[in-house]
Amino acid sequence: MSLHRNLLLGISICLACVWGSYFAFVSYERHTQELGVRDTQVAHLRKQADKLEEELHRRELERDFLLLQVNSTKTDHEQKLLLQKQIDTLKQQLKQDQEQFQVQLGNVRKQQQDDEHKRGTLPIQQQQPPAPSCAGSSALSGLRRPKTSLDMEALKKNTDQYTTLHVISHTHWDREWYLPFETFRGRLVSLLDTVMDRIEEDPNFKHFHLDGQMVPVDDYVQVREHSRELFHAANIAGKIALGPWYVQPDEFLASAEALVRNLQYGILKAEELGGASYIGYIPDSFGHIAQMPQLLQGFGITSAVSGRGIEAHYGSEAWWEGPDGSRVIFIFLSKWYCNGLDMPTDHVPSHYWERKKHELKPQAATSHLLLMNGCDHTAPDPQVGSKIASGQFPGNTRVVHSNMDDYIALVEDEIKTKSINLRVRQGELRYQVEGLTNTLSNKITQKQANWRMQILLEKWAEPLEAIGWALTSRKYDRDTIWYAWRLLLENHPHDSICGCSSQEVHRDVDNRFARLKEVATHLTTMSSMHVANALAQYRRASGTRILVMNPTNIPRKEVILVSMYGQGGSAVSARASTGEVVLCQMIQNYGSHWSYTLPSVGFRAPRTEGHFVFAMEVTVPSLGFEVYAISNSGQPPPGNPQNFVARDASFHGIEERAPARTAGDRKPKPAGGRRKLLEAADEFHMENENLRVTIGKNGDATVVHKTTLKSYAGVNVLEDVGDGGDQYAFRRTGNANTLGIAGSTIDIKPVKHFPTHSIVEVQAHMAGINYKIIYLLLKGSRRLDIRTEFNNNKHNHRVRALFAIPFGNKAVHADSQFEVISRGSSGGAQPQNRFTIVENTDDKGGFTVANRGLPEYQLEGGNLAITLIRSTDRIGDWGHFPVSTAQEQGYQAMEYSFIPFGHVPGIPFGGSDVEGRKFNERILTMQPEKWHGFVPETLLDVEPSELSAFSTENAMYGQSSSGSMDTTANAGGLEKALGEPLASNSLVDIRPSFLSLSTFKKAQERESLIVRFYNPYDLEVDAQIHFSVLLKVKQVHKVNIAEQRETQLGISRNEDGTYVAMQVPKKKIITLEIEL
Repeated sequence: MSLHRNLLLGISICLACVWGSYFAFVSYERHTQELGVRDTQVAHLRKQADKLEEELHRRELERDFLLLQVNSTKTDHEQKLLLQKQIDTLKQQLKQDQEQFQVQLGNVRKQQQDDEHKRGTLPIQQQQPPAPSCAGSSALSGLRRPKTSLDMEALKKNTDQYTTLHVISHTHWDREWYLPFETFRGRLVSLLDTVMDRIEEDPNFKHFHLDGQMVPVDDYVQVREHSRELFHAANIAGKIALGPWYVQPDEFLASAEALVRNLQYGILKAEELGGASYIGYIPDSFGHIAQMPQLLQGFGITSAVSGRGIEAHYGSEAWWEGPDGSRVIFIFLSKWYCNGLDMPTDHVPSHYWERKKHELKPQAATSHLLLMNGCDHTAPDPQVGSKIASGQFPGNTRVVHSNMDDYIALVEDEIKTKSINLRVRQGELRYQVEGLTNTLSNKITQKQANWRMQILLEKWAEPLEAIGWALTSRKYDRDTIWYAWRLLLENHPHDSICGCSSQEVHRDVDNRFARLKEVATHLTTMSSMHVANALAQYRRASGTRILVMNPTNIPRKEVILVSMYGQGGSAVSARASTGEVVLCQMIQNYGSHWSYTLPSVGFRAPRTEGHFVFAMEVTVPSLGFEVYAISNSGQPPPGNPQNFVARDASFHGIEERAPARTAGDRKPKPAGGRRKLLEAADEFHMENENLRVTIGKNGDATVVHKTTLKSYAGVNVLEDVGDGGDQYAFRRTGNANTLGIAGSTIDIKPVKHFPTHSIVEVQAHMAGINYKIIYLLLKGSRRLDIRTEFNNNKHNHRVRALFAIPFGNKAVHADSQFEVISRGSSGGAQPQNRFTIVENTDDKGGFTVANRGLPEYQLEGGNLAITLIRSTDRIGDWGHFPVSTAQEQGYQAMEYSFIPFGHVPGIPFGGSDVEGRKFNERILTMQPEKWHGFVPETLLDVEPSELSAFSTENAMYGQSSSGSMDTTANAGGLEKALGEPLASNSLVDIRPSFLSLSTFKKAQERESLIVRFYNPYDLEVDAQIHFSVLLKVKQVHKVNIAEQRETQLGISRNEDGTYVAMQVPKKKIITLEIEL
């Protein structure tokens, strides 16, 4: 009750001060005759009035917080009645005094205007914000967290004489790690119960920093369902910091777009509770991506705070500069984020503060030092505010119970005021993370699931939902989209997606991915039914139709796998909407297939129809579509498919050869022994327009790049070695085994040639594991696609695919978040997204290895090594936590691709990076007539365990090829020049195609579309972005990453649609809003 009386007494005193000040002002004005004197006094009193108005607003927030206590379960009934009566009276007084305040202030301004009229001048008017409403709990709506909570003016003074220690109460919350999520959530609830009690009861407990993420609030509120308004009230009172992240992510394993949505969703959730803390707090990430400064700046965040990644000689404050030139101030927690956890439990002696000052001062550039009171899963000292309030401090030392926003604002102000020159750190921050980097390959099945779900959500579900909204009457399902993103984001904390956690956490991560697949597949199904029928009407095609959709900004001509429902036969033919007959090859006819329909109105109905799979060469423009008419000719392909062979690598002439021996005629041969020559010279040879491939006796491949005639041997040599490490770090044990050494056996099946592709299977046994390796060369492809399958029945080992580097002078470039980054050619394990490029610096040729969900590479022993799997038995880091699920036992399948290239002027790395993107972002097929509530099997949807349904004698599952290469390497000759018109079946075309499309979605706040792309290279690019006439574009705005408008762009129109031209600076992220 003493707290309540003090608050009410303070408010009454404040109101008396306001009334007394204005009474004095009016009395003084009556007796002032000289105009100059009046001007001086008016200015002074206006400044005083502004301060008093701020004080009124602050007291109103305290009154709202007091109001919240009326509903507290800790307040008895009589106290509630008394408090409610006092508050009702106070509200009425406040209303009256505020009205009088505004009248008096209006009189002051009117008098000053009259005086200025006499001089012939009139000052600029400044509109005052409306007084906040205070009706019950609804009073919190519309109220914002204060910009500052400390006495900033006092702390800015005398910084040459005083050092200020900022004590910040916080916790670092890994929501799952060595204990499962629900166990840690129970501890979180207890921790936040204590913190919210301190905020409510202790006026000296000024602030709590909730780890820069919003998910702890959601996790807490799911248990304490009545508590959301507590966070809202504490936030607007400046007592707690919320956001800006939704979760603390692993930056290298989350996609670029997932990092954007992490910030966007975290800020959205924090804004619902009064506003976000715009501090780039990333304390414990396993290194930081180079583009983080640009990403943070895109949300108006000017700082980053972390305890990892930067060298100590940069000090505790430095500039962190991204590859595009964006800068944020980097606060380095050099003594970690628990350097204030050792505060004495009772009285804090003066020498404690003196010791902390001497520990931190040598690395600090300003007079403001940071003490973090908290750590992993620990609550801050509940008495820290009282200890500071009653403490004795050394001379010239100030100690405040602070918050991160005010601390950084004071640091920034002192740097600016004193013109302090900070060191500049550029690029990735991965210093001293070597003991953590092998989390990149730990639990590889979850890395693959993450890759699949990011593609499904970013490239299929969300764009199709946006297209359906833009072209049809379908309502955009923003809520389900965000629910899907939330499921993905909940798997992106580093202890979750890195797999360095308990087996219960592994189970929960798998479950979230499974749920996400169901949600995103349902979104894709529902939107595709609308999109397929809407787009099909723009392209004429009779009979059974297949619509193909290209999710990239790369024009594509390639062979894809189509899963279709209807009456199948032994052969299939297809015709494009232009009338052109396209190349097809029947792969598998499954016969009758039972299914059912779920109509929007009416009862479910079973149905039975045929199901077959075939390969088809398609041509699709940038973010475009094409419709193909499919029919069963009833005629089988000429000859036996096993007897087809390409002549002159053109796939146009087909000749017969002697039948190859069957698999039963061949036995595994000991490696190193002389292989018997076979009747057909091309039995281990594949060739198309761009590549010549020979399978070697050790099961690896030699690839000749036909344009440059460069030969690459040692492609895909498998290596197995013991791993005595843990989930964080690989530790080699024993000697490595490679395919082909003594003791391994290899059986190479004959190559099978088809009009659409050639394929060969290698069966091998090495170090106790049976492997099946499939090499696939598709018509027109610039890639050799590879699939390695095996049953992992071993413990504590690592398997890698090695690619020999046949040149000495090299540079390595890896696909990373919003860029292709150049790294050194030495060192340990490194992160990659979709591909890694090894460049010959002498002739600018080389090769690229693309991957699907394999994020670890290393240069070692003259090879580029891609980690396929790593089996371990414990968590590591601290303690002893055995984990059987980290062994990754059972069936495994990994897909990757080898892409040689030569130098092409104006095309980075010969366009091999574009091939790597296509290998990852595959074309979607839709069957308008047959989609009645479920998605047919697609390249992404079929799980590895279902692959037995496909005949590897005929085709490799789930692959696609690129178009024919010409000397310009410009997307197979399909890419349009800047001035050329847009293809009629292209919705958006971003030129040149090495600019990478990141998202196509509906805007968060407005009825418009968002297109985001980026320039991955260190070169400025002249670009054009074309929009289809189907979109009916009105205006195009350049917006920041947070989708806030910056400039309206000039647009040009023609009969094909609308386009804008711009220069894209190096490594720049561009976000456009398309107003329809």
